[in-house]
Amino acid sequence: MIDDELSRAVVAYIRGAGLAWPHRSLDAVAGAMGADAADRLGPHLKRLAGEAVYWPVDWNRHDLLSAMDVVRGGLAEHHPELSSEAVEALVWDFSYAHW
Repeated sequence: MIDDELSRAVVAYIRGAGLAWPHRSLDAVAGAMGADAADRLGPHLKRLAGEAVYWPVDWNRHDLLSAMDVVRGGLAEHHPELSSEAVEALVWDFSYAHW
Protein backbone atom coordinates (compact mmCIF):
# COMPACT_ATOMS: atom_id res chain seq x y z
CA MET A 1 0.00 0.00 0.00
CA ILE A 2 1.35 3.41 -1.01
CA ASP A 3 2.15 5.83 1.81
CA ASP A 4 0.91 9.03 0.18
CA GLU A 5 2.36 11.35 2.82
CA LEU A 6 5.83 9.81 2.68
CA SER A 7 5.78 9.68 -1.11
CA ARG A 8 4.79 13.35 -1.38
CA ALA A 9 7.51 14.22 1.13
CA VAL A 10 10.16 12.35 -0.89
CA VAL A 11 9.20 14.26 -4.04
CA ALA A 12 9.21 17.58 -2.19
CA TYR A 13 12.54 16.73 -0.52
CA ILE A 14 14.32 15.95 -3.80
CA ARG A 15 12.46 18.16 -6.31
CA GLY A 16 10.81 20.81 -4.18
CA ALA A 17 13.57 23.40 -4.29
CA GLY A 18 12.57 24.11 -7.90
CA LEU A 19 16.07 23.66 -9.28
CA ALA A 20 17.03 21.89 -12.50
CA TRP A 21 18.94 19.31 -10.44
CA PRO A 22 18.12 17.35 -7.29
CA HIS A 23 18.47 19.30 -4.09
CA ARG A 24 17.55 17.74 -0.76
CA SER A 25 15.52 20.32 1.08
CA LEU A 26 13.58 19.91 4.30
CA ASP A 27 12.50 23.52 3.80
CA ALA A 28 10.75 22.44 0.60
CA VAL A 29 8.98 19.67 2.54
CA ALA A 30 7.93 22.19 5.20
CA GLY A 31 6.64 24.54 2.51
CA ALA A 32 4.66 21.82 0.79
CA MET A 33 3.44 19.84 3.79
CA GLY A 34 4.09 21.84 6.94
CA ALA A 35 6.91 22.06 9.44
CA ASP A 36 5.53 19.16 11.49
CA ALA A 37 5.74 16.79 8.53
CA ALA A 38 9.26 17.96 7.70
CA ASP A 39 10.40 17.42 11.29
CA ARG A 40 8.68 14.05 11.63
CA LEU A 41 9.70 12.66 8.23
CA GLY A 42 13.13 14.31 7.94
CA PRO A 43 15.19 11.40 9.31
CA HIS A 44 13.32 8.91 7.09
CA LEU A 45 13.82 11.11 4.02
CA LYS A 46 17.54 11.38 4.70
CA ARG A 47 17.83 7.59 5.07
CA LEU A 48 15.91 6.93 1.85
CA ALA A 49 18.01 9.42 -0.13
CA GLY A 50 21.22 7.97 1.26
CA GLU A 51 20.06 4.45 0.51
CA ALA A 52 19.28 5.39 -3.09
CA VAL A 53 22.55 7.23 -3.74
CA TYR A 54 24.63 4.40 -2.26
CA TRP A 55 22.62 1.56 -3.80
CA PRO A 56 25.03 -1.26 -4.62
CA VAL A 57 25.70 -1.32 -8.36
CA ASP A 58 28.26 -3.44 -10.18
CA TRP A 59 29.86 -0.69 -12.22
CA ASN A 60 31.80 -3.32 -14.21
CA ARG A 61 28.45 -4.47 -15.65
CA HIS A 62 26.45 -1.25 -15.76
CA ASP A 63 26.64 2.21 -17.18
CA LEU A 64 24.64 5.03 -15.61
CA LEU A 65 21.42 4.27 -17.49
CA SER A 66 21.36 0.58 -16.63
CA ALA A 67 22.44 1.39 -13.06
CA MET A 68 19.40 3.66 -12.78
CA ASP A 69 17.23 0.67 -13.75
CA VAL A 70 18.91 -1.41 -11.03
CA VAL A 71 18.24 1.28 -8.43
CA ARG A 72 14.68 1.82 -9.64
CA GLY A 73 13.87 -1.87 -9.41
CA GLY A 74 15.58 -2.27 -6.06
CA LEU A 75 13.84 0.71 -4.49
CA ALA A 76 10.44 -0.38 -5.81
CA GLU A 77 10.97 -3.87 -4.38
CA HIS A 78 12.37 -2.78 -1.01
CA HIS A 79 10.03 0.19 -0.56
CA PRO A 80 6.59 -0.76 -1.89
CA GLU A 81 5.20 2.06 0.25
CA LEU A 82 6.68 4.61 -2.17
CA SER A 83 4.81 5.85 -5.21
CA SER A 84 6.45 5.56 -8.62
CA GLU A 85 6.93 9.35 -8.58
CA ALA A 86 8.84 9.11 -5.28
CA VAL A 87 11.01 6.29 -6.62
CA GLU A 88 11.76 8.34 -9.74
CA ALA A 89 12.78 11.33 -7.61
CA LEU A 90 15.22 9.11 -5.71
CA VAL A 91 16.57 7.63 -8.95
CA TRP A 92 17.04 11.17 -10.28
CA ASP A 93 19.08 11.99 -7.17
CA PHE A 94 21.14 8.81 -7.71
CA SER A 95 21.80 9.76 -11.34
CA TYR A 96 23.16 13.18 -10.44
CA ALA A 97 25.33 11.75 -7.68
CA HIS A 98 26.94 9.35 -10.17
CA TRP A 99 27.09 11.61 -13.24
